[in-house]
Amino acid sequence: MALSEIPMGQIRTYGQIGKAISCQSAQAVGTAVSKNPWLILIPCHRVLPSSGHLGNYAVGEDVKCFLLRLEGLRFDNP
Repeated sequence: MALSEIPMGQIRTYGQIGKAISCQSAQAVGTAVSKNPWLILIPCHRVLPSSGHLGNYAVGEDVKCFLLRLEGLRFDNP
């Protein structure tokens, strides 16, 4: 799965994930990612919209931001 291949401390956009799996729709990727029941085991917190915002996260943006910072990324939601 493309999400599992994102190295710790790195992020990808929904579009980049879509391209990696031959899916033209970043929205479809976003919808699929939002259905991920294993939030930490399959690191969906590492996927962001191309807008540069954090985007949605099942347990809240603060948790997504916390997890990204825990991995060494300095990220402030614009």
